[in-house]
Amino acid sequence: MDKVTFIRKVQDAIEKEIHIDRIRTEKMIGAVFSALSARLTPSEGEELIAQLPAFLKGLWHHEVATRLGWGEEEVIKLSRDQFLARIQTEGHLASMVDAEFIARCVVHVLKEAISPGEIQDAVAQLPSDLKEWVSAA
Repeated sequence: MDKVTFIRKVQDAIEKEIHIDRIRTEKMIGAVFSALSARLTPSEGEELIAQLPAFLKGLWHHEVATRLGWGEEEVIKLSRDQFLARIQTEGHLASMVDAEFIARCVVHVLKEAISPGEIQDAVAQLPSDLKEWVSAA
C-alpha cells in the first residue's frame, strides 16, 4: 500500500461520518500514531515500524520525535479513555466520540498495511480495554 492509498482509505472511512480533507486526515493519522507510540515499548514500536511502508515509517518517526520532544520517553500507561482523550486533544476534535471513530478508521487501515502477527504483538502490550478496542477496529 502506498501513501496516497493509505491516506485515501483512511479519509474515505472517516468521511462516512465526518467531512475531512486530506491535510486533516494526515493530522489525524499522526494523532493516532502519537498515541500508539506513547503506549508501546520502544522495542515493540521498532518492530511495528519495521512492518510499515516507508511513508508511514516517516510519519511514525515524526510522531515519536515530537512526543520525545515533550519529554515522554517511557511507555505511558494509557487506558482506552486516556488513549482516546489524547487523540481528541492532539487532533483538536470536538468529542471523544469523534476521536474514537477516527482512531478506529486509522487502526483498521493500519491493520491492512501490516502483518497480522505484528498487530497481535503490538496489541499484546495494551491494557485489556485497549486490546479489545484495537482488535475490533
